[in-house]
Amino acid sequence: MTSLSSSISRVIITTVLSISLIYSFLIVLYAWTIEDNIFNRLVNDESTHITEQFKRSGEVLPPKADYMRLVENFTDLPIEIKKEYPSNPSKVEYQTSSGKTLHMTTIKLGGQQLFLLADVEQFEVSKDNMPNLLVWLLVIACFISAIALVVSLQTAKKITEPLKALASDVNKKNAGNIKPDTFPENEIGLLALNTKNAFNQLNTALERERVFTKDISHEIRTPVAILQNVLSASKAEKAITESNFDTVAEAVANINQITSILLALARSESSQTETVNLTAELESLIINQFDFLLAEAGKHLELNLNFDGDVKIRCNQNLVIILMLNLLSNMVRHASGDNAEITLNERQLIFKNQTQQNTINSPFLSGVKGEQSEGLGHGLNLIQRICEQSNWQLHIEQPQGYFIVKISFDNPLND
Repeated sequence: MTSLSSSISRVIITTVLSISLIYSFLIVLYAWTIEDNIFNRLVNDESTHITEQFKRSGEVLPPKADYMRLVENFTDLPIEIKKEYPSNPSKVEYQTSSGKTLHMTTIKLGGQQLFLLADVEQFEVSKDNMPNLLVWLLVIACFISAIALVVSLQTAKKITEPLKALASDVNKKNAGNIKPDTFPENEIGLLALNTKNAFNQLNTALERERVFTKDISHEIRTPVAILQNVLSASKAEKAITESNFDTVAEAVANINQITSILLALARSESSQTETVNLTAELESLIINQFDFLLAEAGKHLELNLNFDGDVKIRCNQNLVIILMLNLLSNMVRHASGDNAEITLNERQLIFKNQTQQNTINSPFLSGVKGEQSEGLGHGLNLIQRICEQSNWQLHIEQPQGYFIVKISFDNPLND
């Protein structure tokens, strides 16, 4: 595999060398063109002089320059000119077999066509100096190429060093090793930032997958075992008792609760937050779900609401709705008195209900429940998971005869 540094150096050197060669070629071409134009101008000036003298005196004067001569007859021209002139009368420069260079123009005097020839061989400096010129151009090209080599090596090093450092950090497979601030503020820095973000997203997704797999295997096992036991007992008795039916219904409800929470936590969207009006969402849940939950539990419960206006926080809307629905459902299912209370303000959300259950030790552990609870002991554990996802603090208070769930917010938004 060709290194990026070598590729950059090769491209720079090739480009500079190509430009040098093209520039040298243009210099040589320019030198030839200038020299030819000088000869052509000398011949044309002499032609104009002879024509003007003929108009004044009626005589054809010989050229002033000794390297020029007038030829009256076409047959007296050199054989090379006689061959090429008929097919290309505009041509002015000819090469003879003896190596001479001739420049020619035609003059019409008194109805006669004359040919003015100039032997410019002795004045051709480009041909004589061309070897020296090529040597100097080659030396200059080599010198420029050497400078280009040094510049290319420095440029390649400056470009590739941050890329090598980034590649080394990527190979460590740890997003914490990638520090975008240490890279140049250009496309390389942007690449480092995007690479770090991609690593974080990948690690987050892998962590969600790991936790989801662990939770599914752990949390679902208990309700599935209960269902299997009930089915076994019912099969033996050829009928399902009311007690077993209630157990199955409770297990199914817990499975629904567990899967809805775990799936919500496993989705990548669970990390996306927005400004949510908790007051409006909680009021909507109470209006739409509270009576249904009471009817399902077969209870009568008077709910006292203490809302401090519109409470807005930045969180994931889907998770917070699932959280409040599960808290409301747990409160209805486990409340033992006739009254319950929900408090919401800018700092915390509180669910308070009367209970006859004894104090629960380690209530956040999966499978832990009160002695009189008919649940599976997963509710508070999963609610805590949502709070951790949202960077909230979950607290449980159990004064005599009451069960209180408090959720403290760290990121309230005030109007």
